[in-house]
Amino acid sequence: MIFMWEKAIGLMLGIVLVFSVMATVNAQGIGDSINPDDPIVGTYALYTKSTRTDLSISSGQASALAIFNGYNGITTKVTITMTLQKQGFLGLWWTDEASWTETFNNYNATMDRKATVSGGTYRVKAVYTAYGGSASETFTEYSLNVKY
Repeated sequence: MIFMWEKAIGLMLGIVLVFSVMATVNAQGIGDSINPDDPIVGTYALYTKSTRTDLSISSGQASALAIFNGYNGITTKVTITMTLQKQGFLGLWWTDEASWTETFNNYNATMDRKATVSGGTYRVKAVYTAYGGSASETFTEYSLNVKY
């Protein structure tokens, strides 16, 4: 009987160890829900120096902002797609409320869009695709959640 308990405890500790390692690896992924105050600077970012994605809401007006910084002489263009999302019931999903896409033939870009919103919790999802000639890299970043 004691042997079975030792096996069960060993198995549970093994599972906890595997999940903690997986969480650590996942937390280090570039472009994963990054705090907008901490720009991306990654070893694998060949054309992206930093990004910033912000959302503010005042008087029913949402202001979405995406800022991209690439490398002069290396980054040839960037496409930014911003999507304003509203949190669904109990936070189980996000619904797209508005979306905008723009391409900039430069190594730096700023995209600013506005939308009317009603009560709820919102965020901005920004997808940055940076190019160096015909090669590209894509990062997805989320603003902080804003309750209105």
